[in-house]
Amino acid sequence: MLRGRLVTLRPFRSEELPAFAQSRPHARRERLKQRVAHSGELVDGLLDLAIEAEGRLVGDIGARHPPESSPPGVFDVGIELFRAADRGRGLGREALGLLTGHLFDSGLAERVQGSTAVWNAPMRRVFELLGYVEEGVMRSFMPSRAGSREDYVLYGVTRAEWSARAGAAPARAAAPRIAAASPVLAVRDLERSASWFVRVLGCERSDPDPGNWAFCRAGEVTFMLGRCPDAPPASEIGDHSYVAYVLVDDVDAVHARALAEGAEVLKPPTDEPWGCRELALRTPDGHRLTLAQPSGARRSGRSALGG
Repeated sequence: MLRGRLVTLRPFRSEELPAFAQSRPHARRERLKQRVAHSGELVDGLLDLAIEAEGRLVGDIGARHPPESSPPGVFDVGIELFRAADRGRGLGREALGLLTGHLFDSGLAERVQGSTAVWNAPMRRVFELLGYVEEGVMRSFMPSRAGSREDYVLYGVTRAEWSARAGAAPARAAAPRIAAASPVLAVRDLERSASWFVRVLGCERSDPDPGNWAFCRAGEVTFMLGRCPDAPPASEIGDHSYVAYVLVDDVDAVHARALAEGAEVLKPPTDEPWGCRELALRTPDGHRLTLAQPSGARRSGRSALGG
């Protein structure tokens, strides 16, 4: 059992099998029962632990070292918090820190690694705060519920790095490194809005929560569209409707595509005194986007956002 300030990591209880199974819908029930029975122990390369907070089960966390497919001392970690209300409270960060420390302190691991979807900024931040290093993007790595495949980011930390971090004096004053930004937009008609981003900006769409969320990715930017049919439209909130300033490699190509798709253009490509050529568009919900290209940059004849 591993105890922290916010969470306790412990073996699963037999009555918690349904919670353990909910994130493993394709696993055989007998196999899941065996894993619950052996949770808290490293058996067949698997270490499963329950995350408890405030006296209740809030998630599960585990480490994996398949003997036949991983080098000695290399463990993969994974974590899930069951309820959205428990995310963003520091529970996952503390749980992952406890497990990572245990793997190193017990002598089991020389390297611990984990991965998450490129759009999952909160989980990426957890890895970075714990000292994991971003090592690359695994393209088309994980199947999604929408039938496509998502890119995942790989993070890793070595025993030497973890030990050096543990022995260093706490330093919290430094500003965090912001790796990326993803606008979160409330939309009334999810299908109409997602279609606009696909048609006008050439985004690739995925549906992590069909009917409620649509993620429209273009280049390094993911527009996260959430269905909010009762929310006031952005067109009614004045200057608060400005939601993103997006850099592209050819603003004129974006403008041509927007016109061809019938999008509302608020400002045609204009050279501004601060050194950017800018275009402003309005989405069907009234969100205002500025797309910009540094003045004098080479124009490629295509949009950096989509094909």
